[in-house]
Amino acid sequence: MAVLLHHPAFESLLLPALLSWLGVWLLLRLAGPRWAVLGGVAALLLALAVMPGYVWPATARAAKLPWAVLAAALLAALAHRQGWHQSSTGRLGLWGAAALLWAAVQVWLGGPPWPTMALGVLAGASLLALLLLPANRGRGVVPSAITVILLLAMAALAGTGGSLLLAQLVLLAASAGAVPGLWAWWRPASGLQVPRAALLPFAIAGLVVAASLPTLSNPGAAAADAGADDAYYAPQWK
Repeated sequence: MAVLLHHPAFESLLLPALLSWLGVWLLLRLAGPRWAVLGGVAALLLALAVMPGYVWPATARAAKLPWAVLAAALLAALAHRQGWHQSSTGRLGLWGAAALLWAAVQVWLGGPPWPTMALGVLAGASLLALLLLPANRGRGVVPSAITVILLLAMAALAGTGGSLLLAQLVLLAASAGAVPGLWAWWRPASGLQVPRAALLPFAIAGLVVAASLPTLSNPGAAAADAGADDAYYAPQWK
């Protein structure tokens, strides 16, 4: 049983999906449909506590991902509480704060030379603009689905790029993030909506993985991730 609970498929697929479903269900009944979407965010934070855990000081890039997602979740909760997604000024402020957060995370991740790092910051800020700046229409099912699809694509890239741990982490984010969107689509009578602010933690998770993929310009990160993979997976298959 312990082996099954720590199996990568359970930790990256079933556990975050179950936690997300439970979080959405509880918040729907305790706090109403406005706050139910944050059940997916809470599930992501809880699943990351199981694997890889909130380790401090965080040195490996995989260990830094949960802290980056936690910071994004706090920003998303504040934006959701203040209703920043309801006005163009609020969305612009949210994007500015998210872009600054991503810039800080990119610097913390380190690795490539400054010109390459600057390009990564600009690319991430541009993707966040596409996610956060458009007005919220409908129940947010489409941007939620696009975010999950991009995370799944990033998981495939990470897996084929040689970092199974990063692939598992981004797959975990996709599993937790899929539930609120599916709930809003399948059960429209529940009143659940997925504002773009609630997608920020999942977007940051994907950006961290994208910045951590082994590349020719970042061989140090590749070696660190490979070592983290070996340390994490080896005990599970003995």
